[in-house]
Amino acid sequence: MCMACEEMDLYYRYLDAVEEAKRKAQPWECEVTVFPQDGAPSIASAKPAAAGKSGFACDEPE
Repeated sequence: MCMACEEMDLYYRYLDAVEEAKRKAQPWECEVTVFPQDGAPSIASAKPAAAGKSGFACDEPE
């Protein structure tokens, strides 16, 4: 294995170890429940987003 490949492998193993440490430090999962407010359209009547687009500006090609 070339030196650059070894460095990248080591770096990715480091990132995996950091993510594992984060999961162990915060073992819980968050769950969000959204209650529609009076007069707000329900999720069932909301218009679906265009296929493949989430509506975020960063999704648009520059």
